[in-house]
Amino acid sequence: MTGNEGNSVIISDSYPHLPLDLFCMPRTYENTLSHIMIPEGMVKDRVKKMALEIVKFYERSGSGQPLTLLCVLKGAVRFLGELHHAMEKIIRARELDLELEQSFVRLQSYLNDRSVQEPVITGLHDPSEFKDKDILIVEDLIDTGRSMRALLARLDDLSPRRVKISSLLVKRIPSGIQVRPDLGCSAKKVLLLIQQKRSTRGRMKIG
Repeated sequence: MTGNEGNSVIISDSYPHLPLDLFCMPRTYENTLSHIMIPEGMVKDRVKKMALEIVKFYERSGSGQPLTLLCVLKGAVRFLGELHHAMEKIIRARELDLELEQSFVRLQSYLNDRSVQEPVITGLHDPSEFKDKDILIVEDLIDTGRSMRALLARLDDLSPRRVKISSLLVKRIPSGIQVRPDLGCSAKKVLLLIQQKRSTRGRMKIG
């Protein structure tokens, strides 16, 4: 698990735009999407592969203690559920002694639609929950990385054993992101993930 694009799926500018009529479409999306860039099946397969890479990493270098999956609310809840389920299946199949725990944190970089200078972090009330523990942050989207950097600094104060980052989407911006996930995926322009991620505008990476 290294923080580079070698273990990301890069969605380039030339990536084909797939017609909507080739896919089953929830009615709630019918009048809001122009095309599909990343089908649901691709997202699900990528989550399974990410789960395998994570399990292998902690199999090699784990401490024998439970791994805490720290979910960033609210966006990453669905991603956490699918990632956790995939990891549990792999752990059982490989007969590993790796216990998974869940914890939750909320990051707010906007208040009343205005960007705040320092992201507001809600949660992490019990330092003993993280001290000397392996922490895997589970995020759905990293934008500039400013909020993630603030979260990493806060976690560092709690003295965890090790902190890694897994993000389903990473937004590529001209100035470059401040924090790169250990596992991620990369795309540009409009990203449409049916039944998994809301449509998002901007230069992006997917996990």
